[in-house]
Amino acid sequence: MVIKRGQVYQAKRDVPVTIGIMYRGPLSEGMQKFLPVGTKVVVKNTPPADAKAVWVLPLNYGELEVHFVPADRITSPDYERYTVNISIDTLERYFVWKAKENIVFDDSRAKEYWELLMKKTDE
Repeated sequence: MVIKRGQVYQAKRDVPVTIGIMYRGPLSEGMQKFLPVGTKVVVKNTPPADAKAVWVLPLNYGELEVHFVPADRITSPDYERYTVNISIDTLERYFVWKAKENIVFDDSRAKEYWELLMKKTDE
């Protein structure tokens, strides 16, 4: 399986993921959660050949935020966003590639962040 930036995958079952919570400044934290069955994610960047995991954005980013990020973090003035990391093994085993899927987010912040990523010319 060749994983590339912009590909959309859908979870066939609840899958374990690592959530990264990003704050303003050099702060972040991570935690383990489960991505619900049916969730569609888009790959943020094409991983190198030896990568063990990939960063993704859920298309239902806003809906999942309250599931993934504790309320006291969301209300913190330093909170910026969260991101999701999935092992490539998990992606290959428990997700289906949605080749013709449109990338439409339920949250304007996710949409803006995605558009910023798409402006990168390093790929």
